[in-house]
Amino acid sequence: MRHYSIINIVFSLCLLFCISSCADKIPEKNGFKSLGLYSYDKKSASLSLSEDSSSSYLYYYLKDDALASGVLSSQEKIPDSLEVRFSPQDKDADIIIAFLYSSDFSDGKLNDTLPERPLAECRLPAGKTTSVRLAFPTDRKAVKGFLVYSQGTVSIDDVAKVNAVIGWYQDESRASWSFGPEGGDMASLLTASEAGALSMDLSSSLRFCSILDSSVQEYVRISFRDNPEDLGVNGQQGFVQLLAGEKSYRIRRSPGPQSEVFFAPYLFGADSGRKLSIESGAAMISGIEYECHYTDNGFSEKGFRLPAAIMSDLGSIPSWPSALWQRKDFELFRWNMFPEILLFDFADYKVQDDYLKRLAFYVEKAGYRGRLWSDDDLYGLHGYNAHDYRAESLASFYSTASAENFQLNESEYYLRDILLSYGIIRRSDDGKSFLPGKGGIISISKESTIALRTSLLAHESFHGIYFVDEPFRQKVSEVCSIMDQKSLTFLKNYFASQSTLMYDLNDTYLMENETMAYIMQQSVNAQSSYFADNIAKRGSVINYMPDLASYMRSTKASGFTAAATILDDYVFSRWGLNAGRTYMVSVSQN
Repeated sequence: MRHYSIINIVFSLCLLFCISSCADKIPEKNGFKSLGLYSYDKKSASLSLSEDSSSSYLYYYLKDDALASGVLSSQEKIPDSLEVRFSPQDKDADIIIAFLYSSDFSDGKLNDTLPERPLAECRLPAGKTTSVRLAFPTDRKAVKGFLVYSQGTVSIDDVAKVNAVIGWYQDESRASWSFGPEGGDMASLLTASEAGALSMDLSSSLRFCSILDSSVQEYVRISFRDNPEDLGVNGQQGFVQLLAGEKSYRIRRSPGPQSEVFFAPYLFGADSGRKLSIESGAAMISGIEYECHYTDNGFSEKGFRLPAAIMSDLGSIPSWPSALWQRKDFELFRWNMFPEILLFDFADYKVQDDYLKRLAFYVEKAGYRGRLWSDDDLYGLHGYNAHDYRAESLASFYSTASAENFQLNESEYYLRDILLSYGIIRRSDDGKSFLPGKGGIISISKESTIALRTSLLAHESFHGIYFVDEPFRQKVSEVCSIMDQKSLTFLKNYFASQSTLMYDLNDTYLMENETMAYIMQQSVNAQSSYFADNIAKRGSVINYMPDLASYMRSTKASGFTAAATILDDYVFSRWGLNAGRTYMVSVSQN
């Protein structure tokens, strides 16, 4: 923990004004008004310092009655910080911020000397609005105000009490330096090597962990500069290499502004030091920040707590350790690229069936669609090893169950309440039926191998994009209309030949969606292997359509390769994704 002595930074209090005589004024700024902070002297009232100022300090304080009300010391679920925002200046300026405590004052006057305390020390870059945040200390009730020290020219734009962050961010117009309760300087947040690598120690975030509860999740956000050239080209995509804990992360760049969030317990694993380093691509990074999210979704209708979805890139999911799961039966994730999509990772196929099997038959299975079937009706029939459903289908399922007074199982009711809490479905005004909200759900199971989980996740997540993005649906429809039609017929006949699928071939939305997903679940180069060397050589397929199977083998699935190429270029140009890959982060052991 780094502390500084105010004495050691040329602190000399020669302006001991009586507070009541000249400082009972709140600066005309919204933040100062809402927090009830008064300026201590005339210099502080100006909110600015200059290089030739007679004093290098600004002081702000709470009156005793405001102090008692806890306007600064009151804390919500998430730890918070004092944020001091500075206006852009012509020159760089070094500043220090520290809290003032009740013990620093005697009879309404600031004491001649102040003891050591945590300080936030950093540089304000010229031409940028800069925020400096210092997290409140554990003994926050004693906080009476704050001071700013600088021998340069600085001007306070405003102040605020904000959710605590640890880290830094900088782009063309703004910058921020955010410190934990122990303070620090820029070097304590960020270290750059001569080789261009960056390293960061977030050990101070562990102090936050001790006061968090189960409704708060910890994340590390890595932000990237907005530079289209960082994307690279399809096949040679730009990336950043990150090391943290026992893992290495390759973070691919996207076409537009991008940030990646990592669930902190997953990112650091057993590394209690919480250190990370950027081994390559550091120039692309505009910020690294530790932050907390409040995630209490309340309770289900039966009184069970609803799960808080973990925000994540999909690249982490296949190997996500069960030890980090919040529940034993499934973990719930929220796709960071498409937050409207929830991902359920189930412990096994049986648990997945409890939640989704009846839904699968209601939504997609030919001969079963549109009806609710009892467990006895569905006994021995296969649902799916992975699932995907859009908001419209989910709302229809639960509306039908309500209208027919159909008794669903406990898992299905729990799923309904999760969907309601995330706005994927919503209750109608009559309270009896359900309307579609935004998004959808996808699922995989731990019972599948990691290789299968990866493939299924690509398939299902492309469905998720199809659900929420209209331009993508239009592109898929265009590709289905221009692709080799014998290849398209082969795929539809494959659907019909497999008793475990039972897709309704008359549903255009379903057929285009599934055609896209079967093409996009593997890379462009793997189309021939999957369709010609795998599907077209299966006995059930050859018996059902010998001529089309032969056509597929003789053409080496060239029709699918051509369609995949078009869609691959499309998803890369829009999101930096590829056929066979809906993740931006690849994870490997160091």
